[in-house]
Amino acid sequence: MTGSKPTRSIREVEPGIYMIPGSRAGGCNTYLMRGSRRNALIDTGLPVDHDYLCQCLADIGLGMQDIHYALVTHEHLDHAGGLSRLPEHIVVAAHVRTANKFVLDDKFSMMSAVFKSTVTKFHVDFHLEDGALIDLGDLQVRTIYTPGHCSGAVCFFEPRRGALFTADTVFAGGILGGIFASGNTSDYINSLERLKELRLVRLYPGHGRPSSAPYTDLDRAIAGSRALMRDTQILFEAIDHGSAFTSITKAAIDYSWRAAERRKTARVKGGLTAVVQVEDAQHPAFTLDLSTSGLLLDGEIPAGIAGKLQVTLEGLGVFDCLVVAQHAGHTRMKIVSAIGEDSELATWVSRRAAGKAMV
Repeated sequence: MTGSKPTRSIREVEPGIYMIPGSRAGGCNTYLMRGSRRNALIDTGLPVDHDYLCQCLADIGLGMQDIHYALVTHEHLDHAGGLSRLPEHIVVAAHVRTANKFVLDDKFSMMSAVFKSTVTKFHVDFHLEDGALIDLGDLQVRTIYTPGHCSGAVCFFEPRRGALFTADTVFAGGILGGIFASGNTSDYINSLERLKELRLVRLYPGHGRPSSAPYTDLDRAIAGSRALMRDTQILFEAIDHGSAFTSITKAAIDYSWRAAERRKTARVKGGLTAVVQVEDAQHPAFTLDLSTSGLLLDGEIPAGIAGKLQVTLEGLGVFDCLVVAQHAGHTRMKIVSAIGEDSELATWVSRRAAGKAMV
């Protein structure tokens, strides 16, 4: 096994529900739901915890081939990093906000630097909406969307047992898991209030021991999060917002000015997304989309309108153009070179017009 040895082996905390404490590498508690028809893991720990996880499953006669689902509580790598080492047959389920972090490889939200781990081999097979129910046979797992710790956080609830798997939303004793990237206090408070509406018997957190006093823990967590919100408001009130936003605005203006200066000398590499307006006796005010027509730029794009430059149309030659507008990455230019009726450009324009290539 890569990393350290397990601190303790797997243990059955109630019929069909097993707890695998996090290893010394810093991973989370993983839970096995061993149903009469299917088996599910709640969270998978860090990538270095995989062998430890396999050893713990082997202690009760199971292997990864016996796992049907991997249910992800949120995107932090100490809970989700082990997904990268799971066999492909295991169906991975997560909230859409968590799945989005995986798809975009959002290392900041996944806290890759904190756990000194970079994982890119993620996949999510289906998204868990609030209230989604997974039937394992004699065990069920209901999804409770609980943003606050982060935007994609969920808890899992087994209604027949009153067992709530809280991950980092709340720990034993009412300790909060903290508010990290994409999380916020107001969502946290609302999520904790919602959890109090469930018929709970025991909490199974992502770190530390289980708790048999769920409502007391939730009350303490709500009080703690409300106190945090009050302290934050006091801090904000002590800040002179006028001067603060003035500095922010000035910085934004300075940044925009520097960006505009850089654009004055920015050369276009390769093709140019553009339209060219041809105005002559035969083709008055005719506009063509040249983004896929071999248009190349000879020179530099002026920062403002009415700048003059030359363009090369592949196979047609070089023409003088006037930049008349720039918007959202597109440049609108007018050909100002004299175009004879028998020129190759005029023929090309006619063919494009016949093909309804106008924009």
